[in-house]
Amino acid sequence: MHANLDGSNGAVILPVVYFFYPETANRSLEEMDIIFRKTKSIWSVVSVANNEPKRYGTRGELLLTTDELDDTRLRQASVVSGTAEKGAWSEKEEL
Repeated sequence: MHANLDGSNGAVILPVVYFFYPETANRSLEEMDIIFRKTKSIWSVVSVANNEPKRYGTRGELLLTTDELDDTRLRQASVVSGTAEKGAWSEKEEL
């Protein structure tokens, strides 16, 4: 009975990992952050990750510069306009 449950769990976990977890090889944490910010629903995470260009190659070489990326301009615009998201830490908490 125990072996049967282990096999069932494996059969359920494999499709979940394949369809809901994006590939993280050769991606920085910043890239993963951008991928998750661009997704509209849980169902689109893998497709967004597949369409997003990689910044780094297999040996760590830089493939794209910050000038070639749209997210840098979006972040700068949000900071300038004052619409940047507040994190868990702010200056008021420091005082």
